[in-house]
Amino acid sequence: MQYPEEKTTGRIATCVILNDVRGDFHYNFSHVTPNQLLAKLYYECDQNLAGPANAECHQIAKDNLMLIYTDLQAGKGAYFICQQLDLC
Repeated sequence: MQYPEEKTTGRIATCVILNDVRGDFHYNFSHVTPNQLLAKLYYECDQNLAGPANAECHQIAKDNLMLIYTDLQAGKGAYFICQQLDLC
């Protein structure tokens, strides 16, 4: 999904959250399901963002879950994923 050119707080924070999630799972996604990943992304959005930024973080996670999931399973970094999603 393409997002507006403006790099909003929610978009930028999502990249930071992706990096945190990678660490929380010890950089190993071989036994993580897409639903577990989505739940963790939502949790981190809720813990770190409020209002429109939180909603945007949730939407990005939901809309791009399978891309994020397959990239993480392949060992891709948060910055790579964010570039793919045009978030940074």
